[in-house]
Amino acid sequence: MMKWIAIAVCALFLLALWNAWPLLYAWTIGDKVERVLRLQRIGSRYLSRGNVKRAEAVFKMAVGECWESQPSDTPEMKRLASDVNASYALVIGKSEPLHPAIGLLARGAIARDPSNPFAHEILGMDLGVHNDSVGAMAEFNEGIRLAREAEPVDSEAIYRINKQILWIEENAAKIASVHRTAASE
Repeated sequence: MMKWIAIAVCALFLLALWNAWPLLYAWTIGDKVERVLRLQRIGSRYLSRGNVKRAEAVFKMAVGECWESQPSDTPEMKRLASDVNASYALVIGKSEPLHPAIGLLARGAIARDPSNPFAHEILGMDLGVHNDSVGAMAEFNEGIRLAREAEPVDSEAIYRINKQILWIEENAAKIASVHRTAASE
């Protein structure tokens, strides 16, 4: 009997270690930029596998690491912090599209690095979902402008933002009706 309990405890320990291994791997690095990059890669991997809750937890840790950074950090760290904030907003938006933290995180990402087209894309999506299509289009256009001015030109960002603009235009009536019904309740 005790043998089976010991086997079960060992199996649970190995399962916990297997699930925690990516995070333990990320925390072995002393350099903050490399640690945040690893956390971002791990969160993206969880998100691509459809595990939104784990991705949200990993991006939350990465955001915590970025907020510990000083304002005098390198431009690389500022862009990375901006990307992590925008990614965390995207992950929250996958689970709860109307969450108020999405806009706050996107605005924080823009405050960290105003030249980040991804942050403008996330803020545009948030404004579009909250029935502010004019503000969404302004943010999308700003993101496209920044992507075109980047060296080299960020054609992937331009493509993503154009897809978001089409989605907002196609679903504007549906979004407005959802907000009307929510306001009448």
